[in-house]
Amino acid sequence: MEVALAILVAAAVVLVAMELNRRRALKGAAGPAPEGPPLRPGDRVFVSGGYDPEPAWLAGGRGYAGTLERFIPGRSEQPAAVVRTDVPVTVGGVTGEVLVMELRWVGASWHSGAVSHVELCDFEPEPKSREERRHGAWVESHASIHHLE
Repeated sequence: MEVALAILVAAAVVLVAMELNRRRALKGAAGPAPEGPPLRPGDRVFVSGGYDPEPAWLAGGRGYAGTLERFIPGRSEQPAAVVRTDVPVTVGGVTGEVLVMELRWVGASWHSGAVSHVELCDFEPEPKSREERRHGAWVESHASIHHLE
C-alpha cells in the first residue's frame, strides 16, 4: 500500500512539473535562474538524476563524475554539452561513457546547477544538432550538472 502511494505521489510530481515546464515554454520563460559559475570544456562535473527517486541509469548511485569535453550544436540557440563519464553507464542494454546533454528550458544557460535532457552514447557524437546526427539512448529528462570541487 505504501509503495503504491509513493508511486502515485511521484507520478503526480512529474505531471505537475511537466505542466509547469509546458507553460514556461509557451510563455517563452526561462527555467530556474543560474545557480553557479558557467560550465566550460575541461571542467570536472557531476551529473545526477531528476525526479525519479531511483533512476535506473544511476544504478543505485547518486550520479556520475566526468569531464565536460565539448559543446556541439543543440536543438535551440544553446549548444548541447558532451560529458565523458569516469566509469561506464549502462541503460537498457546500452553501455557507454559519453553523455549528450541538452538544456531543459528556454533561455537556460550552461552553468553549475543546469537541468537538462540526457542521452547515453556508445559512440562519439558528431558535432551536429540532434536532428542531423546519430542519437544515443534516452536516459533522463531532468538531470542536473554541477562543477566538481
